[in-house]
Amino acid sequence: MTARVLLVLITTLMGSGAFAASSGAGGETERQQFLSWYDGYFNHHVWGLGLQWGPYNGTFVHCGAQRVPVRAVYDTHTSRTPPTATQAKEYVSTVNVALVRSLQTQGLRCVVSKDPP
Repeated sequence: MTARVLLVLITTLMGSGAFAASSGAGGETERQQFLSWYDGYFNHHVWGLGLQWGPYNGTFVHCGAQRVPVRAVYDTHTSRTPPTATQAKEYVSTVNVALVRSLQTQGLRCVVSKDPP
């Protein structure tokens, strides 16, 4: 996937409101998520942001008072094939960085934690 295709995709996503910051119940964001590679051992590599500890499902990154879900798009522990274009490090990083920037414009700082709570 070329940088131009990624730029068009991110611009489209941002224009669609996919990164709109609205707060749901319990301070969780709606329609926002970080993408990760999961290693099978409670580690999500959130490309463009860092390592986040947590189970395959139900992991969040704290951005201010918001909890943004982390969705594993590639499992490095069990996958037998290379990542697809939408699982590639470059794509995942671009999506995550765009989300971080969107949250920063609202004064929110995202913090990952590689250690269990």
